[in-house]
Amino acid sequence: MRSMTKIACIALFLASVSAVAADQQVYRSASVDARWLNIPASARVASLAGAFAARGGEPGGIEANPAALAGTQDWQALLTHNSWVQGMKVERFLLAKNQGCWGTFGLGFDYFNLGEFEKTEINAAGDLVGLGTLYPNAMALSGAWAYDFGPLAIGVGVKYIGENLVSDWGSGLQTDLGARWTTEMGWRFGASLRNAALDLSTALRPLVLRAGAGYTFKDQPLALDANVDYQTQDQEPPSYRFAAEWAATKQFILRGGYIVGNDRTPQGPTAGLGWVEHVVELDYAFYAASSGDLGYSHLITLRLVPGRK
Repeated sequence: MRSMTKIACIALFLASVSAVAADQQVYRSASVDARWLNIPASARVASLAGAFAARGGEPGGIEANPAALAGTQDWQALLTHNSWVQGMKVERFLLAKNQGCWGTFGLGFDYFNLGEFEKTEINAAGDLVGLGTLYPNAMALSGAWAYDFGPLAIGVGVKYIGENLVSDWGSGLQTDLGARWTTEMGWRFGASLRNAALDLSTALRPLVLRAGAGYTFKDQPLALDANVDYQTQDQEPPSYRFAAEWAATKQFILRGGYIVGNDRTPQGPTAGLGWVEHVVELDYAFYAASSGDLGYSHLITLRLVPGRK
């Protein structure tokens, strides 16, 4: 039963990440959709429902807005393990370095493992025929840069993506753009354009427009955020993200959020906590994997912040 559930889950995922051609081919060679890149890459960002368009100083936030690199202290390294639904896993590594007047640079590597499943088809006689075992996977190599102009921060990121989802290799190049504005009153605003194609491929990318606002209280360690996403090429309604982060103590941070999604975007509650000890931060998060019965995903991020005082 578990294997059948996993196959159904993978089939649902492939259907959501691929443009269906006129001949009903689910995934065509050299077509990159890469919706898997929308899976959270940082436990902190995931626990805040991805409502990070107006945040900064967190390298993991580049998945929402590349301008989040601005404000990074010295250098930081993040390693995230995402235990996704039905045994699928995402591993992500990110290194960021503040180069002073040159801005902040980031380099990342992502690997998505869908596990293994048997490929089958129904022949002319109506019998189920096995076609071997598939090991679908995908990877991304990314670079990013951000600069802080006082209250204004801008950022840009570039990704090379490779996918081997149904025994065919596809690759592509795409970019992210973003900006963030902060005020002395505690208000924050941000917007980004993610996954814009840089190659000549005709594949539909998960082009995402994200905008958000947040407020950080000065008299208590509390921050609130709200974001809206619109994936223009999917012709689907916008999704909304709401989050709150509270530093209960100097070492423990509580986080929570909620995603109002649709049939293609994960929706439901998110939550997590962070533990800070000098230069080490350990974050945990769980978030809703889908609007159906696929369950929740769990993320753990180990973050090194040598410049933290």
